Amino acid sequence: MSPQAKTNGGSRGEAAAPRGAKALAPNEKEQLQTDAKKAYLQEHAKSTKQAATHSQNKVVANWLPVMRAVKLQELRKDVDDYISNCEVKAERKDAQLEMKDLDLDDAEDHQSTIIASHKINISKLIQLQEARIQKLEQSFRDHLSFLQQQFQEDIRGISNAHGSFKHELELIIQQIENEERVRAHEETTEHNTQYELTRNRNIESDHQLKSALDEQIDRLKGRCDTALQNHRASTDANAQEYKKLLQQDVSLSKQLNIKLKQVERLQAATAHWKAKLAQNKQECESRNGQMKGEIQQLRRHCKEMKARMNRARQCDKQRLIDLSKYSRECKTKLAEQLKIAERILRTAELCRKFETHREKVAPLPAPQHYAADDVAWNEVSESLKEEILEVLGDDGIDEWNYLDNFFKRYNKVLLDKIAFEKQKKLVEDQTDKLRIQLDNFIASVSVTDDTMRKPNSLLLVNPAVSRQPLASSTQLPPVRLKLSTGRSSPGGQSAQKEVARCANGPAIEP
Repeated sequence: MSPQAKTNGGSRGEAAAPRGAKALAPNEKEQLQTDAKKAYLQEHAKSTKQAATHSQNKVVANWLPVMRAVKLQELRKDVDDYISNCEVKAERKDAQLEMKDLDLDDAEDHQSTIIASHKINISKLIQLQEARIQKLEQSFRDHLSFLQQQFQEDIRGISNAHGSFKHELELIIQQIENEERVRAHEETTEHNTQYELTRNRNIESDHQLKSALDEQIDRLKGRCDTALQNHRASTDANAQEYKKLLQQDVSLSKQLNIKLKQVERLQAATAHWKAKLAQNKQECESRNGQMKGEIQQLRRHCKEMKARMNRARQCDKQRLIDLSKYSRECKTKLAEQLKIAERILRTAELCRKFETHREKVAPLPAPQHYAADDVAWNEVSESLKEEILEVLGDDGIDEWNYLDNFFKRYNKVLLDKIAFEKQKKLVEDQTDKLRIQLDNFIASVSVTDDTMRKPNSLLLVNPAVSRQPLASSTQLPPVRLKLSTGRSSPGGQSAQKEVARCANGPAIEP
C-alpha cells in the first residue's frame, strides 16, 4: 500500500465518521477515534520494523565479506611481524648460548687448579675440626673428673659433719639423763630424811605429852588421895582446899586442851608436808615428761636430718644423671653440626661445578668491616655495648667465611630464579592478552547468534533515529559503518565505498 492510498483512506474514514457520529454520544465518538489511531499506529510500527530488519540484514550480508578480507590481511601481517620478532629473539638466544659455551670452556681450564686448592682447604678444615673436637672432649673429661672429685669431697664432709653432730647429740642426751638421775636420787633422799625427821618429832612430842600427862595424873591422884584422907580427916578443913583443887583441875583441863590443839597443829603440818611432797612429785613428773618430749624432738630432728641427707643424695644423683644426659645430647648435637658442615662442604663442591667464568676469576666481595667509631652509641643501650665491641673485635673464623660465601651464592641463584619466573610470568601475560585480542577479533568478524546478540563495534547505528516520529514506512534508519582498525588500505577504501553505495541505494520495501 502506498502512502498516498493510506492518506486517502484516512481522509475517507474521517469524512464518514461525522455521518455516523450524529447518532453517537461525544464520549463514544472520542473512544472510536482513539481506537482507530492506535490500530493505525500499531500497523505502521510493525511495517517500519520489518523494513528496518530487512535493510539491516542486507547491509550486514554485504559488509561481512569485505571486513573479513581486510581483517585477514591485517592478521597475516601481524603474524608475519610476530614471527620475525621471534626469529630475532631466537638468534639472540643462540648468540648468548655460544657465549656461554665459550665461558664454559674457559671455566674448564681453571677447574683442575680450583679443585686441588679446594681439596687442600677441605683437608685443613677437617684436621682443624678434629683437633677442636678432641680438645672439647678432653676439657669435658677434665671437668667431669673435677665435678666427681668435688662431689665425693662434699659427701665426705657432710657425712663427717653428720657423725660429729650425732655424737654431740648422744653426749648431750647422756649428760641430761645423768643429771636427771642424780636430781631424782637427791630429791628422793631429801624426801625420806624430811619424812623421818617429821615422824621422829611427832613420836617424841607424843611421848613427852604422854609422860607429862602420866606424871600429872599420878601427881593429881596422890593429891586426891591425900586430900581425900585429909577430907576424911577434916571435911571442913579441906573444903577450901577442895575448891582450890577444883580450880587447879580447870586450869589443867585448859592446858590439856592447849596440848590437844598443838597436836592438831602438828597433824596439819604433817598433812601440809605430805601435800608439798605430792606437789614436788607432780613437778618432777612434769619435768620428766618435758625431758622426754625434748628427747623425742631430738629424735625427730635426727630423722629429719637423715631424710635431708637422703634427699641431698637423690638430688646429687639426679644432677649426675642430668649431666650425663646433657653430655650425651651435646655429643649428638656436635655430631649433627659436623654432618651439616660436611654437607655444606659437599654442596659447595657441587656448586663449584656450576660457577661461571666470572665467578671463578673474580671471587665474591669480602664482607664490609666496621669499626667502633662507625656505631651510633647514642642509640644503643648499655646492655648491647659490650656485645657490639666483642663482635667488632672478633676476626672471624674461616669456616664462617666459607658458609657466608655459600649463602651468597645461594641467594644469587635464588634471585636469578625469581627473575626468570617473573619474566616468564610477564611473557605468559602478554601471550594471554594476545590470545584474548585474537579471540575477540575472530568473534567480531564471525557471524553467529552470540556475536549478533552482543554489541559489535563494527556496526554503529544512529541512535537519533529512534527519537524521530514514524512518518511513513518507506523511510529507513540511516546506518553508518566504521572500521575498527586505524590503518587505511585499498581494500578498506573500496569496502567503505561499497558500504556507502549500499547505504545510499534505493529503499527496499518489505
